[in-house]
Amino acid sequence: MRELQKRLDNRLKEVAKEVPESLEQINSFLGEEGNSSFLKQLAQRAFDNSEEFRNFYLRCRALVYSYWAVVGRGIELLEMATKAPKVHFSEGEKTTARHLGYLEKQHELFQSSVGKATIDLDNSLVKVEGEVKLPVWFATSAGSGIGTVKIPGLLAPRAVANAGWQKWFLTPALGRESLDSFSGSAYWLYVAKGRRIDPPVQWNWFVKPSAPGSDRFTVRQEESPGRVISVDQENKVLSLREPLPSPSAELFQILVVDN
Repeated sequence: MRELQKRLDNRLKEVAKEVPESLEQINSFLGEEGNSSFLKQLAQRAFDNSEEFRNFYLRCRALVYSYWAVVGRGIELLEMATKAPKVHFSEGEKTTARHLGYLEKQHELFQSSVGKATIDLDNSLVKVEGEVKLPVWFATSAGSGIGTVKIPGLLAPRAVANAGWQKWFLTPALGRESLDSFSGSAYWLYVAKGRRIDPPVQWNWFVKPSAPGSDRFTVRQEESPGRVISVDQENKVLSLREPLPSPSAELFQILVVDN
């Protein structure tokens, strides 16, 4: 047992010497700030190669979480070395606290690079039990809720941005199985209470942040040519316009309803 304890102490002495340097190297890029930072570039690359918000978020998360797993294990080893009496790691508590601070800052930078609204949508979706129907507030960029108006000659009411905030449901078109995949998923967006409105609910929509880090979303058809939803500035009626990039695309607010 003494020999085993001696070997452990020697290993922890190496930890006290080597691990802080390794964690500093990881923080040098995960903790970098600015538009050219690692996290900003990662988010932009994932955004350019993703169809919708969850696919975008998971691409970013997969790589960063693999680094954070290493950081977490490194911090655990530093805590062990600090508590080992024969290691004499006098700077252990300060070193551990410093790297915990780095990790917290990295989380903040990751959230700002990806977008809190995007992360909240994904986290809330995967927590839904049973049928995946996530209640959300759905409104225009300016904060107008989406109501309905009956237009002569049309069977279904049209969506119009002239109402107070209403509860909608965000539902993966393929159900829960789409949450187990890294591939992009289309969604249904429909009013929690009320009649069916045009554009029809059975259409599959790709919901995606307007840019990495943004709290606004574009909504476009899954089927070709992938036209986006726009809001007419005069009558506030929602309609389909040209595919992205589209200057007329509405940048919607989609916020999780607090229970």
